[in-house]
Amino acid sequence: MIDCQQASARRPSCHGLFVALVAVAMFGLPTLTLASGGGGHAAPAKPKESGGHGGGHGAAEEAPAVEQQGNAFKLGEFTLKVFRPVEREKATLHFVIWVEVDEEKVAGFADQWMPRQHRVRNQVITSARLVHPSDFDDPTLHAFRRRIYLRLRRAVPELPIKEVFITDFSYIVE
Repeated sequence: MIDCQQASARRPSCHGLFVALVAVAMFGLPTLTLASGGGGHAAPAKPKESGGHGGGHGAAEEAPAVEQQGNAFKLGEFTLKVFRPVEREKATLHFVIWVEVDEEKVAGFADQWMPRQHRVRNQVITSARLVHPSDFDDPTLHAFRRRIYLRLRRAVPELPIKEVFITDFSYIVE
């Protein structure tokens, strides 16, 4: 706890700092609107030129664009190592995920997908780890594609995904 009696000899704006900390804790308000005093720790920060952590590294980097072919979008390449101790096997999966989008929603899909790409990636990885090894024997990978589709519909319902496709699939058991 801050002792204003002892701190007043060192820092005359102890009360302002305390009020600012309480405001942040209770209301989520930024400290620069409530802090008063002469410089010190509660001084307003200068706005950053570039967003994100570690600014000042030159020009702001843009996220890579989503690869698109018609109304299909590439969500990424995945390489997973899956260890199944019960079956005593180590499997390496490699595949590329594509999703088909309704034609009227193609224009805004990339903007909707970019902020959610890590969540989508986590759902795909979780789906791949939950699929039973015998489901990879199906040449159409229907069960695997269906599991990915259902997880994406549940986790990210705002993405207008119509169908999930898998290309460049390999399943190697060691």
